[in-house]
Amino acid sequence: MNKPFQSVFAVAVFVLFLSGPATAKFDPIHEWRTIETAHFLVHFHEGEENLARRAGAVADEVHERLVKRLKWTPSGKTHLIVADDSDAPQGWASVFPNNRFVISAASPVEEGAAFFGLDDWLRLVITHEYTHVLHIDMASGFPAFLRGVFGRLYFPNMFQPEWLVEGYATYEETKGTSGGRGRAAFTEMLLRSAVLEGRFPTLGQMATFPEDWPAGLVPYNFGAKFLEFIAAKVGDEKIAEIGRVYGGRTVPFLVQSSGRRALGTDYGSLYAEWRRDLEKKSRAEAETIVRTGLTPTTRLTRRGEYTIHPAISPDGKWIAYGSMNGNEYPSLRLMRSDGSGDRLLVERVGGFGASGMSLSWAPDGKRIYYTKLEMRRSFSIRMDIYAYDLDTRKESRITRNLRARDPHVSPDGRTLIFATAEREKSRLVVLDLADRRKFPAGPGEARVLVESEADRQFASPRWSPDGKRIALTVFWRGKQDVWILDEAGKKVAEVTDDRAIDGAPAWSPDGRFVYFSSDRTGVFNVFRFEAASRKIEQITNLLTGAFAPAVSPDGKWMALSVYSADGFDIHKMDLASTHPRLAEPYVEKRPPPAPEPVPAIGEARPYSPGSTLLPRWWFPWYSEDERGGVLWAVTSGQDVLDRHYYLVEAGYGLESKRWAYEAYYQNDALYPTISLYAADAANEYGDLLVDPSGRKSNYWERQSRQTAGLFVPFYRIPYRHGISLSYNRLRMTRLSDPGAAVEAPREGAQAGIKTSWVLDTSNKYRRSISPVDGRKIEIGYEWIDRSLGGDFDIRKTTADWHEFIELGGHHALALRAFGGTASGDRLLQRAYQLGGDVPGDVTIGTEETTLSLRGYAPDSIRGQKAVLGSLEYRFPLWRIDRGPSTAPFFFRRLHGAVFADTGTAWDTGGLDAGDLKTGVGGEVRFDIYFSYQFPITLRAVVARGVNKGGETQAYLGLWVGY
Repeated sequence: MNKPFQSVFAVAVFVLFLSGPATAKFDPIHEWRTIETAHFLVHFHEGEENLARRAGAVADEVHERLVKRLKWTPSGKTHLIVADDSDAPQGWASVFPNNRFVISAASPVEEGAAFFGLDDWLRLVITHEYTHVLHIDMASGFPAFLRGVFGRLYFPNMFQPEWLVEGYATYEETKGTSGGRGRAAFTEMLLRSAVLEGRFPTLGQMATFPEDWPAGLVPYNFGAKFLEFIAAKVGDEKIAEIGRVYGGRTVPFLVQSSGRRALGTDYGSLYAEWRRDLEKKSRAEAETIVRTGLTPTTRLTRRGEYTIHPAISPDGKWIAYGSMNGNEYPSLRLMRSDGSGDRLLVERVGGFGASGMSLSWAPDGKRIYYTKLEMRRSFSIRMDIYAYDLDTRKESRITRNLRARDPHVSPDGRTLIFATAEREKSRLVVLDLADRRKFPAGPGEARVLVESEADRQFASPRWSPDGKRIALTVFWRGKQDVWILDEAGKKVAEVTDDRAIDGAPAWSPDGRFVYFSSDRTGVFNVFRFEAASRKIEQITNLLTGAFAPAVSPDGKWMALSVYSADGFDIHKMDLASTHPRLAEPYVEKRPPPAPEPVPAIGEARPYSPGSTLLPRWWFPWYSEDERGGVLWAVTSGQDVLDRHYYLVEAGYGLESKRWAYEAYYQNDALYPTISLYAADAANEYGDLLVDPSGRKSNYWERQSRQTAGLFVPFYRIPYRHGISLSYNRLRMTRLSDPGAAVEAPREGAQAGIKTSWVLDTSNKYRRSISPVDGRKIEIGYEWIDRSLGGDFDIRKTTADWHEFIELGGHHALALRAFGGTASGDRLLQRAYQLGGDVPGDVTIGTEETTLSLRGYAPDSIRGQKAVLGSLEYRFPLWRIDRGPSTAPFFFRRLHGAVFADTGTAWDTGGLDAGDLKTGVGGEVRFDIYFSYQFPITLRAVVARGVNKGGETQAYLGLWVGY
């Protein structure tokens, strides 16, 4: 990487770290407007005004409560963004450079409602995300002094264990709403299972997002319950005091001492006491459940995590199910009804959190229907229905752009029913399956059976065996219930009408019963409703939880998803030997929901980036030029919708008395992305000048660069690719006297047009040590010509291919093939320089000149043409997944690699195999999470160049995960 780019790159990595996950690109097609409330600026796009006005009113209420609890009021109004760019419910918050948070219009249903203990998604997500804003924005003492000097750059509470960040926001979502994960039976299930099976996460694992299940749920659910325990010991008001104390400490990571100051005791002692308390509570709960008689089940799968929604084939011989874990993408799998013959059918299915994981067989048993996530216009994540043909083993798309989920085929095989959701409304839709030539069916090509009222969500519709009734899940007004409709969509029965989380209905083959899962006893179990008597009976009694029942065609057995400390797995139970008992009346334990506020009434005006684009921070920077030190000041800015971003830095040479600068601007308000770059700075080339005696010396050059570019992304699931086009101008001016060098570097301007195509289909799963399959490709061409305003004629072509091959057990092969050629005017620097180590699986384009060749000195092999091949075997050594309590280091894994690189660079003629330089060696890599959320990899490398010019190298290196 050329030095004019290095400082921008380093600062960009730092800015990305501050922004964390809170960076997104909304679809440029949106037209945004803004409503102002007492404490918020609410930004929304077309179709979302009603939701935005409700959100603004709720946010003002949440503000009044939280600022009193946290004793912190942000300066200025917070930006609340309401977007409908994802069918998966989500929210995220950021304080850099502006206080803002984003909420999705999609609401959780089915598993998602169970996960959140949901009553009111809008109030819950606003409370959670606004807690983040206030908590992380908080600063006093020396951090406040730093903020006064450098602006919005340092946020102490960002550098806390995740259970004190996400756990605290989850704690407040529970205290501030009538739902929340702290009250959810789902959370109690997680804790109870972890205790009873000896799989409880350590305090160090709670500090980040461990790989071991419950993985990313740990800091949220376990963290909130730990804080709930602390609050019961020392007082609720002390929980917010932790953030106030930590936000005023001079240096970060003083977690334990901050806890002692705020609470009067240390976290380790509190954690040990909490564990003991949970042990006692969980064992007492288990004894109570066991006394009433446990339901025997047979475990069919051992995949864990999210192994859910079994669907039994019409002949009863097969079970299809969904699976999602840290070793693969969400997938559709198939096994025999005894658990044997398990195999993968399709990857990247489902939509956990907004329902969408349920499956349906065609009556002839030849096709399975399911939901799949897709990218629309490279920006929006949408659900649609697909089918897998078991005879042809091919997948076909059934709907397009319908935002459809939860399909179910009618008993005669002629009609598909499914749910859709868009702009606060859900619909039940039916599609004629008779004419498959019409597939995929788009908007207007399917019939709406039921149009919901605002804020009502439908999920998991299921035809009765006679095709005359439909059972489904309905989320409305803070309740998730099971209803029965007639075939025309008219409600004929409410199976449940309470605040229990009821869902995943399934009919018995005779149509007499509707089975469903519910947390009405405090533990998720399977119940059934008899339509004739309107009686509800409890079918299972488990220690952990039972979900998503499916009854066999003969009515003799049931498949269901059962929870354990490993996660969910598919189980089988004999219905003939069960002893149903009348369900006890639901007992309300949650506080009443908050009344719906009057929607915000402010004027909806067109969105303007306005003051949010102003720079909110700066920082000093140091580098060197040919005379000595250069002092820099760097800043950046972006609007709250991420439509405009810029970074600027200016430097002054202390000895050279010369100004330097770099500036970058990116516009994502349009499609394609537009970028502008300009720089004027000194750049050093090591060992470039060679005198007649062979002595080498460095060469300094002033580079003035201007670039204007376009990037057209084409993002789909499972691949990402794009095309770029740019105009580039580079003026090169000597800053070093070449003296008696054999060849002097040339001066002048390069002006050209560059284009490239990039493709990335590589996959890296949560437990992977590197990408394990797929590929990364970049092909580029640069045309530098005097007719474009320069002094040189150069043509440069590059092609870089990285291929990843999974070997099983997280072992992988990484192969690389690079080829590049430049013709026309030749510069002393040459088009390519090989040698040294450029780590990471990053493709090289025409703008880069440095190629890794381990075992040889950096840039020691130069030429106008270059080839490079690499073979690397990567293997796990030790999966640690542990961290020392509250320390800011979490040790992920130790893994290794052995490699062989071979390549060369030359000026004219063809490749001579005798000129190839080969390096071999090995690495040990140590994956660490620093500061609880920042992934880095420490590397210990030994390499040996086996040809002339090679050397033995031993060095330490660092990769940054962002």
